[in-house]
Amino acid sequence: MASQLTEPKRQAQVVSVASVLEREDVRVRSRDGLNLAAWFMAAPGSARAQLLVHGRNSCRSCEFDGRFVELAGQLQSAGYNILMIDLRGHGQSEGTHLTFGEEERWDVLGALDWLHARGFTQVGVLGVSLGALSTVRAALEPDGARGIHAMVLDSCFGDFDSVLQHGFTHETGYPEWILPGGLLMTRLLYGVNLEAAKPIDELPKTTAPLMLIFSRQDQYITPEQMQLMRAARADAQLWIVPDGEHARIYNNHPQEYAARVVRFLDERMR
Repeated sequence: MASQLTEPKRQAQVVSVASVLEREDVRVRSRDGLNLAAWFMAAPGSARAQLLVHGRNSCRSCEFDGRFVELAGQLQSAGYNILMIDLRGHGQSEGTHLTFGEEERWDVLGALDWLHARGFTQVGVLGVSLGALSTVRAALEPDGARGIHAMVLDSCFGDFDSVLQHGFTHETGYPEWILPGGLLMTRLLYGVNLEAAKPIDELPKTTAPLMLIFSRQDQYITPEQMQLMRAARADAQLWIVPDGEHARIYNNHPQEYAARVVRFLDERMR
């Protein structure tokens, strides 16, 4: 069970979809030294940039069932330079394990370093699921707080312990009674404390303008958690859609999703 939770499943790049957009293959160095695969898509004449961060068991091109790059194109057309990374252990990046934001934060910060080094003065981050959690963790770092000018968190859970209790059997196939032992083994074997992943406690410490996106049909995040996340940052913009599985909201509402995100970013990254 411990390996199921901490060993990501690498997905092949969806080249046929990604090839629609002109992009530059780049390498990004995470803050702790890992080599991350990435794509950069330029918006000439713009100093604004958006970092897109995929979720667990996904990659920069296969998130949203291969439509992540479609969203990237919509944001690029709106005047945003785009950087899409493969998180550690995913896609074509180095790394073997995932830590639910504890170490993935260094991937996000490394990507922000890459963008800032190239002169982008207004940088936002859109993270999905694990990517959202990693973004919150990055924003807790002093330079992360200064370097993120807007955050869009799609399908971000409030605390991983509640998510496990709600969807443990669906995720692993094991009965719920085995969960406490599984969490202990995850800590002992991999040094990952899943119970420490609590964005609901961390969000109030962040300062970047925030947009939260959820689906009422999310199989992992309960409506109660969604409202608690909103309460954790009373100034956050909240969008809850009636349909769509976890991290698949864009698939059912691509135009509205892009329009809402662009409007949010434009109002806060002038």
